[in-house]
Amino acid sequence: ECLAGNQNGDRPIPEPRATQIEAEAKFLRAWFHFQANKVFEKIPYIRTKAELAPVLPEYVPNSDPGWNQIEDDLQFAIDNLPPTHPLGEVGRIHKYAAEAVKAHAHMYQKEFNEAKALLDDIINNGGFSLAGNFYDNYDMTHENNSESIFEIQASTTSTTRSSVLISGVVFHQKGPASCGGWGFFQPSQCLFEAFQVTADGLPVLDIAERESLANDMGLGSNKTFVPTGHLLDLRVDWTIARRGVDFLGWGIHPGDDWIREQNNGGPYMTKKYMHFKSEQSLNLFGTGFSNGKNYRMYRLANVLLWRAEVAVEDGDLELARNLVNQIRNRAKNSSPVMGLCTSYVNPGTNPVVDWSKPAANYKVEPYPQGHPAFSSITEARKAVRMETRLEFATEGHRFLDLRRWGIDEEVLNDYIQRDTKFRAFMKGVVYNHKDDDYWPLPKDQVLLQKGILKQDSSYLNYKY
Repeated sequence: ECLAGNQNGDRPIPEPRATQIEAEAKFLRAWFHFQANKVFEKIPYIRTKAELAPVLPEYVPNSDPGWNQIEDDLQFAIDNLPPTHPLGEVGRIHKYAAEAVKAHAHMYQKEFNEAKALLDDIINNGGFSLAGNFYDNYDMTHENNSESIFEIQASTTSTTRSSVLISGVVFHQKGPASCGGWGFFQPSQCLFEAFQVTADGLPVLDIAERESLANDMGLGSNKTFVPTGHLLDLRVDWTIARRGVDFLGWGIHPGDDWIREQNNGGPYMTKKYMHFKSEQSLNLFGTGFSNGKNYRMYRLANVLLWRAEVAVEDGDLELARNLVNQIRNRAKNSSPVMGLCTSYVNPGTNPVVDWSKPAANYKVEPYPQGHPAFSSITEARKAVRMETRLEFATEGHRFLDLRRWGIDEEVLNDYIQRDTKFRAFMKGVVYNHKDDDYWPLPKDQVLLQKGILKQDSSYLNYKY
């Protein structure tokens, strides 16, 4: 509406640029409604008054998930955005970002053929390539790199900030005293154990076959703790902060001293959206600092693994293996976290560390041709889903992936049973897919638009 008003004035924007602005706006409209769609089962799709006429925006009901409108807006963006962002404007949306979002929407709906065409175009024509190191996708030095497709920009200065607020806060973990934090958004023991590998450097796909790995739950930092010597995928220590391993240059993680309350969330912290100590000057805000890291929403690794999912459903298991191996080979050749710490009591105080050695026993290898993991569609699904978990852990996709795969009830109830010892508040909890797969609409909004917005049937009698 603002654009239309401007174009009807005496200083209109040149038509090609005006169309691009409209495409950017429709991309964002689709994007934000897609985020609502992930959380609420049915949503009102709010468009301009001209598009909705004679219905006013406040009278738009939530009658469906909004897929058709999301796809229409994204298709307009695809048709009218350039293939690359303008020079010097790295945050602008381009055609392939719109294709990635639309492909993701199709994956949610199990529309694999529609997703395939978009994914192939991104892979074959987008000009993207995997970054050299896994952690290049999380540090500030390599923002907007060759792998990035849709990256949400963030920055801080001494007086202003546009921060990545993971889980509602700037620093979601306690961590070093010089950082501070609130102490939540903590990885689970189940996730940590998912990073163990076989002697061949391959994931253990069946949870029943995974070994229990040492953890410091219930141990003070002044108590002896020896970290596991099990072979691990090196992505683990770029993802999970744990006792005895360097925490992005802030020091060797001492365990309990950096955890706000182990009984609430276990002994681990996240790493991907905390900055290196060497990057502190890039995160100043006021007398302290904030979090100016970009959020990489979609990157080539997402696209490759979605394409692997599609290949599995098509029965093209060799293609799926090759796509997964692109991700695994990058992990194999990535720099590991360095610093082998042999101080097992108070490791945060004058630790003995050999900085020439990796922090743990790491091994990552690609799946060889003929491996049983790609011998059937059922087994290949496990392999692709596991790779997705390892690559994107703690980035906010896991529950949504489980739900779209249709295994959320099975996996989450198993997780609850296994992880209750680390999170006592989950004792007795049961996840029911029928009732727990979406959030209720906000009560105040339902009352404000009485008779227009309909509450999710699972929450009609819910006291909230």
